[in-house]
Amino acid sequence: MIWALISFTFYRQIIFSFSDARAITRAENPEIYNIVENLCISRGLAVPNIGILEDDSLNAFAVGWNVKKSWIVFSR
Repeated sequence: MIWALISFTFYRQIIFSFSDARAITRAENPEIYNIVENLCISRGLAVPNIGILEDDSLNAFAVGWNVKKSWIVFSR
């Protein structure tokens, strides 16, 4: 029960620490922001927070409990 509460509260920090992902800003990578925004607008979805994982493999993952706390992370 305690582990469930911890993981529910700190899910982003846990996942980002295991994957070495980090949050990015629009100024850092406007191309990714534009792609994600256009996809979300075309589907009527809220734009999630965006992160980057420095890795040679092509990969992406999404995490989050709700619209305000959702993240999509891309590797590059």
